Amino acid sequence: TLLLGSLSLSPSAVSVSSAGQPSSAVTVTLTETGLSNASCVPLTWSDDNGPHQVTMTGGSGTFSVKIPATSIKKVVTSSGGSIPFTATVPGSQAVPSKSLTIIGAPAFTGNCSVSVAGLGLNIISLMLLTRNTLLPAGLTCTTVNLASTDSVVATYQSGTGTRTATLTSTNGTTWTATLPAGTPMKSSGTSEGFTFQLTRASDNATASQSLTATLLL
Repeated sequence: TLLLGSLSLSPSAVSVSSAGQPSSAVTVTLTETGLSNASCVPLTWSDDNGPHQVTMTGGSGTFSVKIPATSIKKVVTSSGGSIPFTATVPGSQAVPSKSLTIIGAPAFTGNCSVSVAGLGLNIISLMLLTRNTLLPAGLTCTTVNLASTDSVVATYQSGTGTRTATLTSTNGTTWTATLPAGTPMKSSGTSEGFTFQLTRASDNATASQSLTATLLL
């Protein structure tokens, strides 16, 4: 008597490159009771390159196959997607399936901003003689498909050079940093440009966004 088990994926979720390839190979495992070691267990899935089939092998209650990252292609938006894998078990009408979660590319959601107490968004007040910030300025961005251990930084002109502010997050979604009062801004002009860049550590995927803040003397 065949007592059908279950299908599992390792890893169960992967991020993809801009070409749509997962960041790692995926091992698909069927845990079952009742199949002979000589059984042939087909595993099928469909992706952006059409339908595919490989053969799971093994015995003693476990059949598995390792699918290279180059064999799976699925281009997804930042909202992500999934690919279902199906194992056809000989002698049984029950067909176990399991979906691989595809994590979308990291991205900024909405617009990053600069906020100073008592002023409108993206406005920075300066000390007249030094062109340093008069009040602390808060930098804020929101993102998707990042973890708090990933990276968001902002670069901007400071005096005759550039500075980088590192934003931090507790949930991987909202990122903040504070430019202290007295921070040097651009040495001339009435505006300050900020470029925000995010980096996902697992696959080095990046995205950027820019804003212009008004400088008040």
